[in-house]
Amino acid sequence: MVNLRIMQAWVSMFSFIYLSFSTILLAKRTHLVDAISEPENGTVHSLFIEVDDEGDAIALIASTKGQEISFSFDEVKDTDVVLARESGLDAVKLRCANCTPDRGGNVKLTFLKNGLRKTYGTKDLLIVKNQVGWHLETNDRKRIVELFLKASYLLWVPIGIEDVIYKFKK
Repeated sequence: MVNLRIMQAWVSMFSFIYLSFSTILLAKRTHLVDAISEPENGTVHSLFIEVDDEGDAIALIASTKGQEISFSFDEVKDTDVVLARESGLDAVKLRCANCTPDRGGNVKLTFLKNGLRKTYGTKDLLIVKNQVGWHLETNDRKRIVELFLKASYLLWVPIGIEDVIYKFKK
């Protein structure tokens, strides 16, 4: 009787480990958008969505110069996730409060306009899943392929992001 319980415990633990690793191994990345940062001399920040074998979102991944930050889809729904920091301030934040893993939803992109005054600007966007895959759109359904973070300056020194400019799919 005891041996049967031990065997069941081992089988349960093995199943859990197998399912966990198979989910990780089956997960795929979909490129969402690149953001070119003028305040950082053209540094490219890439944003990816990690999806499961059915194409549903698992996580959002921000990648810059080989370094990655990963946020679970629940984190992106519940909080403003910080994609970039500068001088101790949140420079770029993202939140998708009504997003679902199977369809996406409304995104609020918040950016530091002026680091001296600590003022922020926002852009309302959409993360959308369709037959082709995941992508970023404006509210009027234009597909965004690139973001340009235009610098705001004080005496030729960048102090924030003046605006976020979209490049659209042709």
